[in-house]
Amino acid sequence: MTNSSNNKIRLIAVDLDGTLFNSDHRVSETTQTVLQQTLASGMQVILATGRNRTFVNDLLHQLDLDIPYICSGGAMLISGRDGEVLYSKILQLNGQLPAVISWAESHQTCLLTEYADGRMRWYSTTEFLDKLTPGIRAEFPIQDYSQNPLIDFAVPAVKICFLQMGESVASAAELERVFPDFQFVYSGYNCQDLTALGVDKGNALAFYAEQHGYSQDEIAAIGDQTNDISMLRYAGLSFAMGGAPEEVKLAAQFIAPSNDDDGAAWVMQNIHSFSENH
Repeated sequence: MTNSSNNKIRLIAVDLDGTLFNSDHRVSETTQTVLQQTLASGMQVILATGRNRTFVNDLLHQLDLDIPYICSGGAMLISGRDGEVLYSKILQLNGQLPAVISWAESHQTCLLTEYADGRMRWYSTTEFLDKLTPGIRAEFPIQDYSQNPLIDFAVPAVKICFLQMGESVASAAELERVFPDFQFVYSGYNCQDLTALGVDKGNALAFYAEQHGYSQDEIAAIGDQTNDISMLRYAGLSFAMGGAPEEVKLAAQFIAPSNDDDGAAWVMQNIHSFSENH
């Protein structure tokens, strides 16, 4: 990577849920305005999320933005709205797919599989669905339900989310003991994301930086969840949201206001003062 001569931040990596989004899962008008002002100033912003490609692309259309993004927890890097794939790490379950499905069935877990083209398929037991409120259940479209996961999930994917409801949610460490050939990370909302080894937001951000000539001290990152820790540690300047778990705050250099207090906007507005004093 190129070396920075003045330590000015040129690139900001921003998580979506719990960071850019408020509790209503929306980007507030204030944050939208500051985001537009940040881009107009010449600074680059890259989104970094566990969400899939289709979701982020639709969001960029809604916000009338054309910026690069990391999606599926770092499994893919896309050049921009309706853009090309710059980086991807495909998940191959190979002979372990029956064991993954069996574990999900016995633990009343929903499997949400994301493919590289942005499609999604899901599979769960009736017991899992019975735990969902009507509003949440409506988010699981019947047309995307897998009648035969042994066939559907055998297609190479980029991520499988293990979604559990109730008090007992398996940790990433527990799942990695059961499936040591894969990587798991908690992404919020009782979701443990299964990916190929080496997949995380930090590695995808590093790839983008190297390809586009950003040094680490020219990069800032903002996040709120465990799957943001890798990019918080990679960036030269890092911010955890006010509502983040303690382990995420410990991985960051500074704490921003909460997402409902437009914490991401606050970081973007004050980024130069932090970089100059860091």
